[in-house]
Amino acid sequence: MKKLSLLILSMISTFFLAGQTPGTLDLSFGNNGITLTDFSGEDNGCQSSAIQADGKIVLGGYAYDGSNDNFSFTRYLPDGTLDNTFGSGGIMTVVFGGSGDELIDIAIQADGKIVAVGYTDSGTSVSNMVLMRLNTDGSLDNTFSNDGTVLIDFGPGTNSYGMSLDLQDDGKIVAAGYLFDMADDIQSALCRLNPDGSLDNSFGSNGIIIHDILSKKNFINNVVLQGEKIIIGGLSYIDGDEVFVTLSRFHSDGLLDMSFGVSGNVEIGIPIDTWILSPEGDMCLDDEGRIIFACYVSGIAGDHIAVLRFLQSNGYPDNSFGEYGMTVTPIEGNTRAYAVTTQYDGKIIAGGYQWIEDHADFAMVRYLEDGTPDSTFGAEGTGVVITSASSGGTYPDNRIHSLNMQADGKIVAAGSAHSVTGSTDFVVARYYSGLNVGIEMQETSDINLCINPNPVTDKTIISFKLKEPGMVQAEVINTTGKIVSMITDELYYKGKHQLRWDGSGLAAGVYIVKMTVGDMIYTSKIVKTD
Repeated sequence: MKKLSLLILSMISTFFLAGQTPGTLDLSFGNNGITLTDFSGEDNGCQSSAIQADGKIVLGGYAYDGSNDNFSFTRYLPDGTLDNTFGSGGIMTVVFGGSGDELIDIAIQADGKIVAVGYTDSGTSVSNMVLMRLNTDGSLDNTFSNDGTVLIDFGPGTNSYGMSLDLQDDGKIVAAGYLFDMADDIQSALCRLNPDGSLDNSFGSNGIIIHDILSKKNFINNVVLQGEKIIIGGLSYIDGDEVFVTLSRFHSDGLLDMSFGVSGNVEIGIPIDTWILSPEGDMCLDDEGRIIFACYVSGIAGDHIAVLRFLQSNGYPDNSFGEYGMTVTPIEGNTRAYAVTTQYDGKIIAGGYQWIEDHADFAMVRYLEDGTPDSTFGAEGTGVVITSASSGGTYPDNRIHSLNMQADGKIVAAGSAHSVTGSTDFVVARYYSGLNVGIEMQETSDINLCINPNPVTDKTIISFKLKEPGMVQAEVINTTGKIVSMITDELYYKGKHQLRWDGSGLAAGVYIVKMTVGDMIYTSKIVKTD
């Protein structure tokens, strides 16, 4: 009987572990790993997502009401069901009155408020970059420019489009995009707002920067903060057939950083068919501050996902990654990357779509440190994961537009998918990554791991007990899976130990203390309040 019990236990364990193969859907989320949200039976599009400190997932984009596109948000509980405490049944729509209003990017402040950027024509023939802030219940925050919304005027006769934002530690908001000026030139557009929604006059010219990058058509659609410096990125075009990944870096006052690239700018030519000029790609930073840019290149067999990495110090291509700083992944059909993120272990995930014949599916590729696809990701050993988020509609079109990492290491992919009615819906899916972040590999009682007080302060004590001497590494990981504090990495003797740790420097939110003792991992959730 004992042998039979062990055999059954082994079979159950094998099945459980197989279900958690990196790149497979987390079937405990939504409907077998996927949640579709239909706003009104019309076409909707999710462009961005963010994860709150409490594990709730916020999606942002647009919803078509039969005549106009409107700014729209959804919020889900950690299990993938709609959060009824947000908006109306988990959905919030903001109407400006324009015919083509779209929300493109969102971020969560430390206090839980949601900041978004996009563009609106407000019922006129001119488009403006617009920012808005929601309270935690989804209502517009009236402490932000009186009504919760701000239109950015980049000058008479200009059409401006907000595409990306990032949040400074002091509460200021940096937003970037592009504009068409009166001469129909396409230039990068950047602004910084104070926490109350007013333009920050200490940045650029009254809070605004219009930057012509190397006299090209600049479709800037990304901004990231690298310490106190600001980096914008996107694709730039020259009339004809030349396309470049372009980056520019600014000091905190808005002046170009001349130590970056050539006079503050970087350009890398890539092969792309220019018959349609548009913003493409996504950008993020890894733990070392290196710049990761994901997009696509055109090849003989179609479009292929491409990822580039640039050095943190000067923006030059990182030649230790791929070939001369770029890796290209040929996949059957046409594939493009619209989103990119990094895991706490340094691996990179790019996501977008795979188009074959008459339909598109979610596509993700995970890369190792050197830019080669990670053979442990997905079932085929290729590092590629393809998911049919929905099979509905005449021509199913499913695309990832945003990627995030949960505190427990799971991957959240958000975008748009055709529903069974043929309309396009918001979609969010969750995948296993294989990371052990937030997963208790051993019972914490095995080492008597205790954190007091919790919520943490500047006088937090972490106590534990060792049955034998060993190396102990303790670190704090945030909700994106990145290490934010190294507590200790030393040899400890047998017995009880206490570590004094100052947690006051953390922003408000939920974190994981991960303690590695030898080859065992122990974790405990901690909270930091204001």
